[in-house]
Parts: sequence; structure tokens; C-alpha cells
Amino acid sequence: MLRENTGLSAISGKLEALLQKNAGKNLASWMDFIIQPLQEIHWDTELRGDIGPKGSRMYVSIFLTAAILVLLIASFNFMNLSTARYSVRMKEVGVRKVAGANRGKLMTQFLIESFLLTGISVVLGVALFKVFAPQLYAWLNTDIPFDGAFLKKFWLLITGLFFFVALFAGSYPALLLSRLKPAESLKGQLQGRSLKISFRSSSVVVQFVVSIFLIISTLIIYRQLHFMQYSNQGFDRSGVVLLHFPFSPGEVKKHYETLQAELAKVPGVIAASGAYTAPGISSQMNIGVQVAGRPEENSSSLQALPVDFDFIKSMGLDLVRGRDFDREFALDNQKSLILNETAVRTLALQQPLSARLKVPHGGEFREMQVIGVVRDFPVQSLKNKIAPMVLYINPDIFIVMVVKIKPIQPQQTIAAMHTAWENLLPGIEFDYDFLDDAYGRFYKNEKRAGMMLLAFALLAITISCLGLLGLATFMISRRTKEIGIRKVLGASVANITALLSRDFVKLVLLANVIAWPVAWWAMDKWLQNFAYRVEISWWVFLLAGGLALLVALVTVSIQAVRAAIRNPVESLRYE
Repeated sequence: MLRENTGLSAISGKLEALLQKNAGKNLASWMDFIIQPLQEIHWDTELRGDIGPKGSRMYVSIFLTAAILVLLIASFNFMNLSTARYSVRMKEVGVRKVAGANRGKLMTQFLIESFLLTGISVVLGVALFKVFAPQLYAWLNTDIPFDGAFLKKFWLLITGLFFFVALFAGSYPALLLSRLKPAESLKGQLQGRSLKISFRSSSVVVQFVVSIFLIISTLIIYRQLHFMQYSNQGFDRSGVVLLHFPFSPGEVKKHYETLQAELAKVPGVIAASGAYTAPGISSQMNIGVQVAGRPEENSSSLQALPVDFDFIKSMGLDLVRGRDFDREFALDNQKSLILNETAVRTLALQQPLSARLKVPHGGEFREMQVIGVVRDFPVQSLKNKIAPMVLYINPDIFIVMVVKIKPIQPQQTIAAMHTAWENLLPGIEFDYDFLDDAYGRFYKNEKRAGMMLLAFALLAITISCLGLLGLATFMISRRTKEIGIRKVLGASVANITALLSRDFVKLVLLANVIAWPVAWWAMDKWLQNFAYRVEISWWVFLLAGGLALLVALVTVSIQAVRAAIRNPVESLRYE
């Protein structure tokens, strides 16, 4: 807790001096104190070891935007369905005007209807929220306390949305219907081109722009998620079990060698090796490394990965140069290390297998020999670039056992491992995880984002189709006599269906023209959060646009075919 008006720069300077005084020259060269506001802990995804779960402002913004867009197209849909009922409501308006109702009273009536429908929707929405909120919060791995402060904000938000949606969705039908003249209303006629389909057509375009945008976004998110989880990343995740040590480093050192030997005897176990971290575990450590023969000030910070013999075998790493750690070499556990390809480039090693590096050890630097180079593999999420990494043997700080097992009957192998664990460490929890599952948890936010956007996209396309259905019903009702005349003159059902669908195809194509560049820009910005990402392929846009067009055609064709197969006599007598 800082005193009021305390400058952060002054605190930073004192913390740096404190570090230099207590950590020593070697440790201070690769350590740093970072001042972080308490309120930023939840949103800071870069730092590790913070209290509480992490959040993402980006995904909060995405979900909020998607919710607003769905609410917007629902409001447009309400307008479309309301104006589609002109053939019924126009005569009602004419009669009321003849009876003395003025425009203000008519607008009030239609707005009251909008408020009533919106109010019913609010009640149903709040009820559904109360029913499904526990499951939703469990899925999101969060909890929101329903205290006084939250409830106050909650009801203020609901009230604001209620008035906004009711006014936004009900204003256009109220203005449109109330302005009709009595004679036109009683004849079922509309006045002027401005009262035709321009606004309703625009609303359909907006709805399909949102739907196509959400479909494209969902497809790209799932492609990126699939790439991060299943692309060749330099290690083999199949059949790898992470066995977490539940005790202190001192206890690890005490039991590790015996435990490793017992696990190696289990039928089905191919290899077992201790490690400080592994893909899917957030622990990370960096050290300052110097190349022997170069000036001391030219040290580089490398990610340190203390491991044991057989780690490369257990992880299925690809050794591109040199050799693995080998128990036949007496000094491998003290004097040998392995680099990844990025570390070789970072240290500018022309002949890495002949290089010797100075590595911090016990407050001093220990000179070690590079014996091999492994292909780059990520320990952290692919949101970040793979760091330069050095692997060396140090059982003192192992926190996990990496066990490679045979794919045949894995559960029996794990049960045998459990038995070996209990025989050696009775009463201590056997805590294991599959590497594939652990690594997949790095992308749980992306998984949730994909699933939620998929739900939003399905909801948006459903609402858009309802609006399109309303517009199709209205337009077909206005062209009933035309349809009858065309049938008398020999037009087939297919001809009439194509004629009635053509205008809607144009609207969906226009929606694609608008949605594609917007979706490309938004998804390109989102993909910038990942150091390794997929390309935005053209077929994603064609697939999303084609899907929207297909759904629109099916929706319109249902009404068009019904109108086309009617008896021409009924159509020509229609009023």
C-alpha cells in the first residue's frame, strides 16, 4: 500500500537498489521488480503467479459487442415483423382515424404495444438468466456475488435496455402507421416511395451483415484454435502423462530417484523424467547466460528448463544436432546443456556444439558445454513467440514428472503408476494430468470465445431469418395480383419463386459485400494477439456468405412457393 501522491518512479528506484543489495550481481542481472496496480491483476495475462483467475478485456469486449449486435438485429426484426402486418393494421388505423383518433394517440398505442412486448421479453430474459446463471458461471470458471452494489447496477442496466429497445424497435412502426391517411388506410394503400421497402430492406441487410460477420469470426477462431492445439509443434503430446509433485523441492529431491525408478518398472511406461516445467504448466524461469570468450556485458536472458535424463525421449522432442543427455557420460548432469534453435540464433553461435556457456550456479557462473540442439517447441501458449531456451540437469527444483506411456490400455498403465506411487508415498495425493489436456487449457479462453460466438452466430442467423420471413410475407402480400396474372400468362412455380427470391438474394449479396471487409479487419486485429497464427483464407468468406445465402433462400422460398402454387382465381380476387 503506497502513501498518497507517492511517485512510482521513486519506488522503482528503491526496489532496484534493494534487488542489487540482496540478490547479488548474478541474480540481479536477470531479475526485476515490477510495480503492478492491484486492480490490473485480473486483466494482466503476461505476469504469472498472481492471485485469483485471469480475465481478458479483449474477450469481454468481443462478447459485449456480439450481445449488442444480436440485440440490435432483434430490434430490427421486431420492426420488420410489425411493418409486415400492414395489411391487417392499415384498416384498423383508418377506422380509428375516422372515429377521431389523432396521430399522437395512434403513436402512443403502438409504443405501448412495443413496451408491453419488450417488458414481457425482459421478464422472460431475467427468469432465464436466474435459471442458467449458475451453469454459465461454472462454465466460465467465475463467480459474481449478487450483493447490493451488483444488483443496483444490474437493474439499472436492465431498465436502460428496456427503454432503449422498446423505443428503438417501436418508434418506426408507430411513426409509419400513424402517418397514413384514412382513405389510404381503408384501401390498404401506402403513400410515397419512402413507405415502401427501403427501410425494411436496409434492416434486413444490417441483420445479415451481423450474421455473416459472426459466422466468419467463429470460423476463423475455430481455425486458429485447431492450429494451436493440433499443429506440429516440435513435441509429441500423445501418451504423455504429467505427474505433479505435491511436496516441497526438498521432498522432491528426497523421493525423486526412487520414484523414477519405480515408475520405469511399470509395464506400459516407455520413459519417465523429472522437469521444472512442461507444456501446459505456467511455471517459467529465466537465467542470464554468457558465451565463454565474450565480454561479460554481452550476456543474454534465456528461458531455463531444468530436466533429467530421458526428458527429450519422454516429450518426443526432435534432436536436430548433437546428442541427448546420457548417463554413460559422467559429467552430463553437471557440465552439459542443450539449446533450442532460437537460443542458437539469439547467442549467434556458428558452431553450437563447440560452444561453452557460463550459467549461473550457486551465486557464481559455471561453464558448461553445449552437447545438442533441439527443434523449437513451445512451453507456453502460442500467443507468445518461442523463447530461447537452455535445457540442463538439475533435480533440485523439479515440480513435475513427465511420463511417456504406450497407447495400448493407458488407464491400466496409470492405475499401475498409482499403485507404485502409493507404495512409495502412502497418504500423498496422486495428481496426474494428460499433457494434451494440460496444454489445451492454455486456450480455454479461445475455446469459450469460439463456443459463445457460435451461439451468437446461430442466434443472429435465426433472428435474421425471422425478419426476412416477415419481409417476404409483406412483399408477397403486396404482389398477390401480380403473381396471379403471371400464372394466367403461363409462368411456372419455379419462375415465380425465382422472381420473388431475386430481390432478397440481392440484399444478402449486399450484406456480404459490407460484412467481408469488416470481418477481415476485425479478425486480422484479433489474430495479432498470437505470435503464430493461421492465414485468413478466402474460402472462409465464401462459406459464410454461401451459408447465409442458402438460409435466406430457404426462408424466402417457403413463402414464395406457397404464393406461387395458389389458384390464380384466388389471387386475382384478392383485396
